[in-house]
Amino acid sequence: MYIHIYISTLVYIHVIFQIPLRKPSESAETTNSRSTTANRAQTSTYQSPEFQTVDCIMSEWSNWSECSVSCGTGYSNRSRYVITEPRNGGQPCPKRKVKVRSCVMADC
Repeated sequence: MYIHIYISTLVYIHVIFQIPLRKPSESAETTNSRSTTANRAQTSTYQSPEFQTVDCIMSEWSNWSECSVSCGTGYSNRSRYVITEPRNGGQPCPKRKVKVRSCVMADC
């Protein structure tokens, strides 16, 4: 479990507690006899949401728009938008938010 203690706006202390999980029926002796790897696998940690890494989340692509012209060559597009901005070093959002393609309609 992570406990964040703020003393002032200039000083920050980060205290980490790890609490091993074990079934109530297990004795401390049984738990202590396990390998270090097994104990690590059963250790639970918590990180405050304000410090968690958050990756960018994008919407799905919209449907393609209708062609921009009724005859000849035009274009159609589709777009998406940012749902969640990345935080604390999370994966950045893709720069491309609009796709454009040409479309050919009947001759004018």
